[in-house]
Amino acid sequence: MKRSLLYNIFKKEKTNYLFDGRTYAIIEIDDLHKDVLDNWNNSKKEIISKLQPNYQVDDIITTHNNISEFINQGIISTNDDLYIEAPLFNKVILTLTDKCNLSCKYCFESKDDLPDLPLARKTSNMSKKIALSSLDYLFKYSQLNELTIQFYGGEPLLNFSVLKYATEEAEILKKKHKKDIRYYIITNGTLINEEIASFFAKYNFSVQVSMDGNKTTHDENRIFCNGKGSYDCTYNGLTLLKKFKVNYNIMSVVTKTLLENSNSWIRNIKKLSNNSFAFCSATTSNKNICIANSQFKLFKKIYKNYLEDETENYTRVNKSFYKVHKAVNQINNGNHYYFGCGAGLNEVTIAPEGNIFLCERMEGNTKVSVEDDEDIFDLWHAYARNVLNEKCSFCWVKYLCGGGCAHAFSVCKKTFYEFDCEKIKLEVETAINYLINEQNRINSLKN
Repeated sequence: MKRSLLYNIFKKEKTNYLFDGRTYAIIEIDDLHKDVLDNWNNSKKEIISKLQPNYQVDDIITTHNNISEFINQGIISTNDDLYIEAPLFNKVILTLTDKCNLSCKYCFESKDDLPDLPLARKTSNMSKKIALSSLDYLFKYSQLNELTIQFYGGEPLLNFSVLKYATEEAEILKKKHKKDIRYYIITNGTLINEEIASFFAKYNFSVQVSMDGNKTTHDENRIFCNGKGSYDCTYNGLTLLKKFKVNYNIMSVVTKTLLENSNSWIRNIKKLSNNSFAFCSATTSNKNICIANSQFKLFKKIYKNYLEDETENYTRVNKSFYKVHKAVNQINNGNHYYFGCGAGLNEVTIAPEGNIFLCERMEGNTKVSVEDDEDIFDLWHAYARNVLNEKCSFCWVKYLCGGGCAHAFSVCKKTFYEFDCEKIKLEVETAINYLINEQNRINSLKN
């Protein structure tokens, strides 16, 4: 019995290219090779019988032998990796507060919308004592020299005094332990003032700001508690980040409103960002907000056109095009990703009261606190998404993805997970198209 192949076929200008999902090999093949591969789980006799009306028997046999040789040489793979290596712990996410000055309609922390979600808003702030214990936990249990501290909420800037304290204490600890630290914050941007922007610049923060398209689409869902839209305040925050030359990116939540009201929403976001942005689906069951299955085609068309244009028809990829650039490097270096995210692996989230959770979206059923001084790195087993899961086991992109977000798969509905899958596949396809064009360019220079 033949073992499973894991591949995808790309067609460029009447030429077929096979991409092997395990070895990352890119091979030019003809239609006969494609048809034999598509029937590879059948016996040679069955393949010949099925393809004989369109091809000569000798040609089918020769092609079958060629593919068998590719497999024997390890160019086309039939075996999954036996050892699944988890990343080492190097990151804490400090939930500075459960409070938020916005009341976004699709917020994943709303238990009314997603009753199975294990997070509950307790409207509490993290104390300086818990923040310091969290830093001690990171430095004690991480074996790596490069650490990350991420600030989260609610809206983390509602507790800026503790953010400031934690950063300054981390600077002392990093010198003591001879480590490097990267600071990261996810914010709605509405509270950024000159003091905060200056602080971010001083400590080289990376800032992710949430913004959904233009003023109309943003203000539809991202509202203050009084119902007023937040676009103008967020825009002002971005302006200050630019003024102080802070490294920032924009995260957009793709909703029905966004797709229905603007075909240029990606380009609008690009103009506001430093050419660095990402987007995700709305984790809500509200049919007035989340994109419908019928809108997948529209999303794919908009994003595919954008990817093709921005890479000049797949002939260039710069570092600001993060997701595609990352995939190019993964393929070139042969790196396999076994986990879709770092929840409970290389990162843990600390709640305001000190409890340790898997990530900012999921608890993980633990009552362990950073003040207990206890190693809890066996939490991930029940939740972590990896390439061995049933849904991803036959996906050609799984080693470039790792299995996706644990929260999206475990808690959210099917639509959200499929959105992320489609987005990742388009980005990987763009990377492969770029690599094909680059190899063709090299070959033409040799000739």
